[in-house]
Amino acid sequence: MSDDEENEVSSSLDKSITSTGEITGIAIALAVVFSLIRNYIYYYLKLHIPIFQYFEIADIALVAPTAIWWALYYGSVEAANQLIESKKIIGLQKWGYVSLLYCFAIFLMIYGYQNDPIIRTGISLTFVLKYWWTIILISAYVLIRMRAKETGSDFFRDNRIVGIFILAIWYALFDSLASYSTLQKPNHQLHAVLKLKSGQKIITGQTYHFAGRTNGYWFLYNSKTHFVRTIKNDDIDLVDFDTYINN
Repeated sequence: MSDDEENEVSSSLDKSITSTGEITGIAIALAVVFSLIRNYIYYYLKLHIPIFQYFEIADIALVAPTAIWWALYYGSVEAANQLIESKKIIGLQKWGYVSLLYCFAIFLMIYGYQNDPIIRTGISLTFVLKYWWTIILISAYVLIRMRAKETGSDFFRDNRIVGIFILAIWYALFDSLASYSTLQKPNHQLHAVLKLKSGQKIITGQTYHFAGRTNGYWFLYNSKTHFVRTIKNDDIDLVDFDTYINN
């Protein structure tokens, strides 16, 4: 290999490492922004828990499961749309991949609706009516994007990183409000039996409902008194998880 070829390979490797580092940095920053906003709104503003007193650095990485669901769902749909427009893959191979991606998205949609309480109740008509101002925000976003296409200057397309962060902030707001709305619907909550080291047994789904947890604490919402009980993870001897009730 000549010196020019070695320099080209080295330069390409350096660019790849730099690109990977940038993507990793953006992903970490995105997770931090999402986690802080989501937890502040859900725990502190809605449940009145001083959540950051219970937080550890590792807890920032605890993202909402529904966020992962949406990322997989929209990622599959977007990947299928990109394949349809691509000219690099043609024929049966292209449509085979497209069909698999769409089938995966449909599977996620159906299975998520059956099992994820936020998907079942968070995007329902009752949520939209309760938080009616979200319609204004969504409508404003759609109008801005439509106007941008007419003028040929789309800020979100030209500044994708900014757009991703705005989306993360918006979804953190949505998820926190949807989580709180779902907490008021006991039939859609996670059921578990917590056996404490003191011998006490707490069954969620009756008086207490699972409100969330950090690495060191569990939060149980009392639907009768509207208080939240905090339990140290070290005080719990055993946890038996049931499943979501789908009625």
